[in-house]
This record gives sequence, structure tokens and C-alpha cells, in this order.
Amino acid sequence: LEGVISGPLTDTLSARLAVRQSGIDNVLTNVQNGKPLNKLRELAWRGTLRWQPSARTQLLLSAGDETIHNRDNVYTLRPYGDTAQISIPPGAMSDSRQVARYTAELNHEFDAFTLTALSGFADTDHHYTDAIYEGRTYQQLVGFQPDGSWSIRGKEKLYNQEIRLGSKPGDKVFWVAGVNLFHNDRSMERYHSYDTFYTSNPFNADTTRQFETDTQAIFGEMTVPLGSAFKLTSGLRYTWEKKTTDAHWTAKPDNPNPIRTARDSQSLSDNYLTGRLALSYALTPQVNLYGVYARGYKTGGFNDEGTNYTNGLADLPYKAATVDSYEAGFKFESTDRRLALNGALFFNKVKDDHLLAYNVATFAANTENYDTRSRGLELEGVWKPAKGWSLSAGVAYTDARISNDAAGKMGNVAKDNRVPEVPKWSGVLSISHEQALTGLPLLKSPVLHTKLSNRFVGSRPADPQNTFSLGAYSKLDLRVGLRSGNTEFYFWADNLLDKRYDLYGYYIAPYMPGGSGAQIGLPGRGRALGVGMSMNF
Repeated sequence: LEGVISGPLTDTLSARLAVRQSGIDNVLTNVQNGKPLNKLRELAWRGTLRWQPSARTQLLLSAGDETIHNRDNVYTLRPYGDTAQISIPPGAMSDSRQVARYTAELNHEFDAFTLTALSGFADTDHHYTDAIYEGRTYQQLVGFQPDGSWSIRGKEKLYNQEIRLGSKPGDKVFWVAGVNLFHNDRSMERYHSYDTFYTSNPFNADTTRQFETDTQAIFGEMTVPLGSAFKLTSGLRYTWEKKTTDAHWTAKPDNPNPIRTARDSQSLSDNYLTGRLALSYALTPQVNLYGVYARGYKTGGFNDEGTNYTNGLADLPYKAATVDSYEAGFKFESTDRRLALNGALFFNKVKDDHLLAYNVATFAANTENYDTRSRGLELEGVWKPAKGWSLSAGVAYTDARISNDAAGKMGNVAKDNRVPEVPKWSGVLSISHEQALTGLPLLKSPVLHTKLSNRFVGSRPADPQNTFSLGAYSKLDLRVGLRSGNTEFYFWADNLLDKRYDLYGYYIAPYMPGGSGAQIGLPGRGRALGVGMSMNF
């Protein structure tokens, strides 16, 4: 259920309020009681004020809140079967997340440039309780369902401030320059945890973790015309960043670890330069060619679930990653704007990329460093063959591979393994139609809108070890709407053909020699149908 109301309050002040409420059963059925694992419920609202005292000045203020109960953040045994199932004690799982967001944006137009000042704050509070052992999975691994549970409370506060100056719309030379300040303060508390099967589980303990990130950056970019056909773009950003972590750990009484308490305090600082250089050429008024080189950077950090320090060892941070990317392509739009076509070739080389590997000892996915490279092509286009008809399509080929022989903490990862969760082939095809209807006397200028979209995702490896692959799938969506005046009635179908697909997957190796391993994951949702009405007034 959604509702929006907006409009002027005075000559210079206007307001908007939006509210949304939704609910859906979990995609998994709990075999222990035959009911959905839980029922997702979401309530969100956002209010916005716009103050425009003059044609050159505008201040936009917004505040909002989102509360989500029982998200789908679980796993179960693959393959899922016709009805995806999970086995945990009824009531053992609960999840509640609340996020409050506040933003302010000031824009002022001077004679020679524009000024933009952005401020943002977000406050998140997350409570989560779950059974450690999913019954079907551990029945296959060890022959029975162990008993264990944990509860986590996470809090996070984000602050962001940016001030930038830029060229005015229509200027021959585009430019922008600014500064950015960012602060993140995040904590995790694990409590009420117990494990009667694996008592030396490092999570059979009470733990508190604190993470802080402070970032300052300056940036600028300029696009300069070179003659009548060429444009040169150059942009740079210099960033200073500091991260700290502090963890306190206390073993439960039945945990046999001889270390009863432990602490891990670390910090890392980094500063780096990123940027891009691009050249475009207007071959004709309808065709533009371009080439881009960019240097990117992904900062290092600390894993949320590092546990080496509980055994007197070091929890080393993962390294920063550097990215060199190259792209060349074209953009075409016909004179009558009925046909548009874009294409690109790309190559990316990443040193110490950040990949996730599942750690069965801690039931967490931790970040590990591997060199990777990816190359491929993308092609997309829109065609309007006749009045009311539109056809859009896109296809992408990506060959993404691990390019070094790195022995990760979670198992060896071989050179030339494919990067997980990256399909070689993906694509989308969409057909839309708009038709005015006649002969309907009770409706005012009725118009029928129809849109059919199909998204294809190819087979992709589940993990860096390429233990198994997640199957290819196509997802077909449909929307049909009848608009009359300020009112629309519509029908929608999500995953119309009820295709089964994986959201993610991991492999758990056998617990004992000669035992069975297990593949775990989470299925996507099946077919959903709905009807709705919207009214503007």
C-alpha cells in the first residue's frame, strides 16, 4: 500500500509526504510446523520540504524512516525441491531493522558558477536472533540437527558532508570541484549465544565490536571541447581514510577455550589518488565514439567476524584493491529519435580484489584478496517501430577470472577460476505498448499500457573455489495498466513463468573423512500476481 501527497504550502514553500507499507511470507517453509518461516513486514515514510526564496536558490530538506521485520537473510540446503524448506525450531528466528535518514541540499546559482552543499545522516538499529544450525543441512553433514542459537544487535551512524562548485547548464566547458567528509560509526554486539554441539565455537561467547571510518576527499573534473568534434574529460579525486576496530570477547562457561577473554584493537590509514581520462569524438551528429581509462581503488578493512584473536592469533585486515579499467564504445541515436544503440568493449584489471569466502567454522563470509581481471562487451538499444510501440534490449558478455594462484584461508583458489556470481552471458528484453481505447463511455480518454520484460542471467560460479555453479535462469515480468484521467487500474505479474533460481550459494566441506558435504543457498521468489489502483489528485 502506497500513498503520496504533495503540493505548495506558500509561494516559496512546498511539501511532499510519501508512505509505503508491504508484507509477504518468507519464501521458505519451516518443516517443523509447516508454516512460512516468518512474515516480512515493512513500513516506510519520507517527508520533504522545498524552500525556493528566489529563482537562484533552493533548499531541500528530507526526513524518513524505514522499519523492516523478518528479512530473508537465511540459508538452507540445496537443491531446494518444489517447495523450498528449512528446518529450525519455530520462533527461533526474529529480525528487526530500523533506519532513519535525514538529508539537506542547498543549491545557489551565482553569475559564473553554481554552489551545491549536501548534508546527510543515517541511523540504523538492527536486532537479529537465529538458530545456528539449519536442520536439513546438518542432517546431511553430521546425521542430526545440533542445538545452538545467537543474537546480534548492530548499530550504525553515518554522516556525510559535501560542498562543490560547478559550471552552469549550457556552459561550453563543464567543470566541477569540491570536498567531501564522511564518518561511519558501527557496532556489533553478540549475546545470548550458546552451542551445545560445537562448544569451542568462537561464537559461543559474548562479543562486542566497534568499527569507525573517517574519510576526507577533494575532487575535480573538467570536460573541454577540442575543436568542433572532440571533447576531453579529465577528473581526479584524492582521499585520506582511517579505519579502526576494537573487539572484546568473553567465552561462555561451557566453552573449553583456555583463553577466557580476548581483545583485538587495530587501525589502518590510507591515502590514494583515483581518476579518469576520457576522449569522445562526434563522428556524425548521430554517432559518438569514446574511450575511457580510469584508476579505481577499494580500501582495505577488517572482517566483521574475525575470530583469530580468540586463539591468540592475528586477525589481519584485508588489503586495499587497485583497479585499472579501459573502455571503448559508441553511442548512436537516429535523427527522428526512434532508434538508439550503444555498444562498449571493456577490460578491468584488479590487484588484490575483494572476494567473499565462506568459513564453516564461523558460519560467516569473510573478505579475501585475489587478483582478478575481467573483459567483455555490452550492447543495448531502443527501437520505436511504430506509434505506441517500444522495444528495448541489452546483452552483455563478461569473462571474469582470478589471475593469481592464491591460497586463501577458506581453501585453495586456483588461477583462472571464474570470479563468483559473475555470469558470462546476461541480457534483458522488454516490449511496451500504449494504445488509446475508444468505445468506453464511462472512462475519460482511456489509455492501455502494457509492458513485458524478460531478464536472463547465465550460469555463474557460486564461490572463488568454483566448487559448483548456480544455474542460468530467465525471469519474465508483466504489467498491464488502464489509465483514465487521473486514475489507473493495473495488473502485474512478477516471475510470471515461476522460474526457480538462486540468490547465492556456498559449499560446506565434509565434517569428517568420508562424510557428505553440503551446498547451501537461498532461492529467489516464485511467481507473484497482483492488482492495484493509483489516483492522482
